[in-house]
Amino acid sequence: MVLQFPVFVHLAIIFDLIEFKAIALGLTVLGILLRKLIDLNFVSWLIFLLLISSVLMAWYVEYLNYIIYVTSVSVPLFLFLIFGTSLTKNSDPLVTAIGEAVRGPLSCEMRKYTKGVTWVWTLIFLVMTLMGVCFLLRGDINLWSLTTNFINPSCVVIFFISEFFYRVWKFPDHDHPSFLDYLLIVRDYRFK
Repeated sequence: MVLQFPVFVHLAIIFDLIEFKAIALGLTVLGILLRKLIDLNFVSWLIFLLLISSVLMAWYVEYLNYIIYVTSVSVPLFLFLIFGTSLTKNSDPLVTAIGEAVRGPLSCEMRKYTKGVTWVWTLIFLVMTLMGVCFLLRGDINLWSLTTNFINPSCVVIFFISEFFYRVWKFPDHDHPSFLDYLLIVRDYRFK
């Protein structure tokens, strides 16, 4: 459901359909909370109802565009901050931390590599944030939509897959998980 967000937003921009923006936001909220909602978690249901009410209120007062625009900038900005702050002196780079949480201590060579990968992710999300802001400031909403809803996510997927296979090739002596296991590791990693 979260993956439908860019499609609905882009269709809403192209065809100027405010309803699609509301649907995109609603499906995103549902997708994020779905597991907890199925488990009948009271707090999750409360958050869900609050967020859906907020979307409906924003639709009513014609502020959905602003929510969509803020989301396009805040998501990559949040990821930039997560990756970037993990590069501080007193912290392990995020990719290193994930690797060590799953595999135990990494070799010096692998630690250096994972730190570099964390830097690349940080730069990718910084560029995405800046592009979103620049296109919005220029008022080029169609280019903003195409970039934030399709090009940026495609770049993330391409880099994620490429980096995995490059790492397997670069470090053939390491015991690497399958790609599916790797996806599950990243999905289930708990930020500390």
